[in-house]
Amino acid sequence: NAGRLWIGSNDKGISVCMNERIVYTLGAEEGLPSNTVRAIVQGADNLYYVASAGGMVIITLEADTLRILTKLDEVGYASSLAADRNGNVAVVSADGTLRLIHDRKVLLQAQSSVSTEMFTCCAFDRNGVLYTGSSHNHIQAFDLDIGNRELLPKGQRECGALSNAKRLCFTADKLFICADNGIGYLDTRGDYYAINTGDFNNSIDSMVEDYQG
Repeated sequence: NAGRLWIGSNDKGISVCMNERIVYTLGAEEGLPSNTVRAIVQGADNLYYVASAGGMVIITLEADTLRILTKLDEVGYASSLAADRNGNVAVVSADGTLRLIHDRKVLLQAQSSVSTEMFTCCAFDRNGVLYTGSSHNHIQAFDLDIGNRELLPKGQRECGALSNAKRLCFTADKLFICADNGIGYLDTRGDYYAINTGDFNNSIDSMVEDYQG
C-alpha cells in the first residue's frame, strides 16, 4: 500500500521497499518468530498479518517503524493468509487447520469436513465468502457467522485431477487454483476447467493477473 512493496524472505525476515530502496526491515532480532516468512496480508484494520515458520504476528507501521503488536502462538506454522473487507483474516496452518482471526484474536478454528483431506490454502471473494483449497481436489466455500463463531458451508466443488492446492486467486470472473500438479479455474457457475500448460504442470505455487487481464 502507499507505494510500498512488502517482501517476505527465506532467511532475512521482512523488508519494505519504496522507490527501489529498502526502507524498513523486521527480523528475528526485533521479535519476529522466524526469519522465514511465508505470507503477508494487510487487514481492513490497516494492520499487517505475517505468517512465519515460527508463528504468526500482527504488526503495524507507524512513525516510520515496524512494530509487533501481537503474537498468535496458537496459529503455528502458517502457509496461507487472506483478508476480507470486514476485519476478518483467515489463515491455514501446515497441519491443515483453518483459523479465523477477528479483532486481533483467533475467533474460531476448523478442520476439513472431508476426513481424508486437509485445508491447504484460503481466499476471500469480493463479497466476503471464504474459499478453501485442500490436499485433494475439493474447493469449499463458507459464509462467516462472526456472532456465533461459525463457518456456514455454502458448497463444494471438485477440480478434476488437481490435488494439493497451493493458492486460490480471484479475477473478475474466475477463481484460479494453483496446485502441485497443474492449474485450472472455476467459472461463475462453479464449473471447473483445466488449463493446458504443457510441461509446466507441477509445483505451481502462485500467479498474478496483469492489467490486460
